[in-house]
Amino acid sequence: MIFVAGIILAVFIQFLLISKNNKTASDKILAVSMLLLSVHLFLFYNTYSGEIYNYPGLLGIGLLFPLLHTLFMYLYVGSVTGQLPDNKKALAIHIVPTLLIAAYLYVTFFSLPASVKIDIYKTELMTFSHFIVVNYMINVVGMLYILWSGWLLVRHRKNIKNRFSDLDKINLKWLQLFVAGFGIIWLIAMFGFDHTFLFGAYSVFILLIGFFGFRQGQIFTDNTVGKADTGQDSGRVKYEKSSLTAERSKEYLNLLNSLMTDEKPYLESRITLKDISEKLAIHPNHLSQVINENLNMNFFDFINSYRIEEFKRKLSEDTDKKFTLLAHAYDSGFSSKSSFNEVFKKFSGLTPSQYQKQL
Repeated sequence: MIFVAGIILAVFIQFLLISKNNKTASDKILAVSMLLLSVHLFLFYNTYSGEIYNYPGLLGIGLLFPLLHTLFMYLYVGSVTGQLPDNKKALAIHIVPTLLIAAYLYVTFFSLPASVKIDIYKTELMTFSHFIVVNYMINVVGMLYILWSGWLLVRHRKNIKNRFSDLDKINLKWLQLFVAGFGIIWLIAMFGFDHTFLFGAYSVFILLIGFFGFRQGQIFTDNTVGKADTGQDSGRVKYEKSSLTAERSKEYLNLLNSLMTDEKPYLESRITLKDISEKLAIHPNHLSQVINENLNMNFFDFINSYRIEEFKRKLSEDTDKKFTLLAHAYDSGFSSKSSFNEVFKKFSGLTPSQYQKQL
C-alpha cells in the first residue's frame, strides 16, 4: 500500500507541475524527477510481487534510477537557485556517468539470455559481482551529487545576503528538505538496508514532497527562490576582473552614505540591492563590491545595521514607552519579530528587551 500510495502521489505531483501556467525550467526538472521516482517505485513493486519475471527485459533497469534521482536533484537545486551553467554542453556532461554505467550493465547483464537474468535475480541478486561494482560506482557518484547540491544551497544562502535586506520571503527550507531527503535515502542504500525498507523510504519521501509542497506552495505556485537577484557572488567575493577603480569606489560609497542618511531607504522592509542601485544609477555588481570591500559587509548586514541604529534612536526618544519594541522594529524597517530579534542580537550581543533595560 505504501508503494502504491507513493506511485499515485508522484504521478499526481507530475500532473500539477505539467498543468501549471508559466512553468519554469525548475518545474519541468521536478516533473521529470517525479516521473523517475514513480517509474522506479513501479519497477520495484513488480519485482517485490514477482510480476517482473514475466517481463525479463525490465530486469536490471532499476539499478540506473538512483543515479538519475541524484542527478535531477542537482539540476533542480541548481535551476531554482540560478546556479546552473548556461552552456548546454556543460550540462550534457552530467549524463555521461549514467551512460557509462548503462553500457557496463549492457555488456555484463542486459545482453544475457532472459533465463540467465531471471536466475541471477532469484538466486544471486545481492552477490552478483557486476551488480556490486555498479552499486559501488553509483554510491560514489550519487553521494558527490548530494554533497554538490548541498554546497549550492550554502553558496546561495550567502549570495542572497548580498542582494536582499530581508530574507523572510526567501524560504530555503523546501530545498533543504529536498536535498536532506535524498541524503537520508542514500545513506540507507549505502548501509545495505533491506530493499523493501529502502523503497518504503522513497514512498515516504514522495509523501513529504507532496505535504510540504502544498503547505509552502513553492513548487506549485511560486517560480524560484530569488533566482533573478542572486547574483554571481560566492563566499568571499573576489573582484580581480572588476572595472571599478578605487577612486570611483570611494565616490560610490559617499553617494551611498548620503542616500542612506537623507532618504532612509532602509525603512522599506523589502528594499533590495537592485532598488538601491537604481536610485544611485550604479551597477548592482559595483554597488555590492563597494559594500563588501569598503565596509566588509554584505548587503543584508549593511541595511540592517541602519535599521538597528534607527530602532535604538526611536527607543531612546520614546521615554514614555508609548510604543512596544516590535512597533519600533517595524517602524525601523524590519518585517517580522523573528528577523528583528536575530539581527539585533547579532549586532548588539543583547536581546531587544535586555538592551531596553540597560537603556
